[in-house]
Amino acid sequence: MAISKINFNSRDLTGTPSFMAYPASVQSNISASTWTDIAFGTERYDVNGDFASNTFTAPVTGKYVLSYQLNLRQVPNDATALYWTILTSNWTYYNVEDTTDTLSDTGASLTFGASVIADMDASDTAKVRVWYNGTATMDCNQDTYFMGHLLG
Repeated sequence: MAISKINFNSRDLTGTPSFMAYPASVQSNISASTWTDIAFGTERYDVNGDFASNTFTAPVTGKYVLSYQLNLRQVPNDATALYWTILTSNWTYYNVEDTTDTLSDTGASLTFGASVIADMDASDTAKVRVWYNGTATMDCNQDTYFMGHLLG
């Protein structure tokens, strides 16, 4: 028997906001020492149509699980810190990697991910950003993704 409608505390969850997006192509030449939005040009799914232009917009107030994975390529070996965030209207969820001893060759490939439960109000937004120091550019590969789902 298929479930077509769920009622959670008197909330109709038919069409519950849920999305998954990934880059349409490699995002090349990400500059050092500047916050860069990750470009998610392809939607795997977008129930309720709340993801557009690399940004999720919460249609209702609630708790949302937001997750991402970044696959970074051509990371310069002089980068000593990488920051990646989920930036929401209410909070910035930071992650940082000290790469002082991990990058021996320029051209390294690094994968990072994180998940948060974000408290979002209706019309709040969320997006993924990256920042690093160094002297060269890096790329974000297509096996990067950003996903989210309303918990309630």
